[in-house]
Amino acid sequence: MFCTAYLIAVIIFSTAFDTLDPLEIGIVKNSITKALDSESVYTSGRYLLGIGDGFAVKFPSTYRLVEFSKGPDASGDTVMGQTNGDGGTVHMEVSFQYKLKPEKLNSKKDASNNNKGGLYQYYGATTYHQKITNLAKSSLIKSIKQVKMISFYTERDQVSAVMYKNLVNAFETDGGYIDLIGPRNFQLGYTRFPSTTEAKIIESSKENQKKEMFYNQQKSKLVQAISFNIAGNASAQIVEMTSKVDSDARLKRNVATASAKQIALSAQQTVNLELRTKMGFENKQLMRYLWLKALNNTGSDTNILWGLSKVGLTEPLGTLSN
Repeated sequence: MFCTAYLIAVIIFSTAFDTLDPLEIGIVKNSITKALDSESVYTSGRYLLGIGDGFAVKFPSTYRLVEFSKGPDASGDTVMGQTNGDGGTVHMEVSFQYKLKPEKLNSKKDASNNNKGGLYQYYGATTYHQKITNLAKSSLIKSIKQVKMISFYTERDQVSAVMYKNLVNAFETDGGYIDLIGPRNFQLGYTRFPSTTEAKIIESSKENQKKEMFYNQQKSKLVQAISFNIAGNASAQIVEMTSKVDSDARLKRNVATASAKQIALSAQQTVNLELRTKMGFENKQLMRYLWLKALNNTGSDTNILWGLSKVGLTEPLGTLSN
């Protein structure tokens, strides 16, 4: 009797345990009363929950892929929409990844969540991925209307950024139940246009490239002209500086020469004054003496220009002795 009771107790107690795999998050539901624990979310591990309780509702804790393309594993067909202004029809392939927020997975419906509850209550355990896919497609179609067709060629990065931003806003407005992996992993793939429209876009793109090339050429010429002007001004400044340096050098050289001559003349004047004193010359006699001395040091073939009054070779040398 005791063994039977013990065996029943063991069986009942073992049903109070349940496990979540490493890549799972779950919500507890009682299999007997069908009551749902609407406040708790569990991550991976083994738990003692209670008799009849178990993780009847499980969700992935990893990122999931949403892909719109013609591929066999795509979440949906390519996104089709009308572009802004030109009204062109666009078929584009898009893919992104998202992850469920555990704190938003399970909650009662109240004013804090606009009576939507958690993701489980609002999207459902088996339909949440499809609803996320549908919301994403609707957001992408609206984003196409904000973009001109030519931008899919010339400003593809900006188009991708606009679509990703709108996608984030769409999910936040709808309850913020998921996190997107990031703009770098938002893939704007192959984009198809009507053949006639595509030809016009290519031609328009070529014209824009020609305009840009012409602009760059004009800009290059302007830069070259500015460079020549700068080089010319630099050369003129160098010439001016060189002329100034040469002028300063000549001035310094002339000043030095004049100073040297002045020193020499001053020295000669001192010698002449001493000579006059020793010889007892009058000024006129000193001048005649110096003049005759200079003549004696002059070559015989030298032409002499007389310029001193009453001084010349006709004067007897003996007059200088008095």
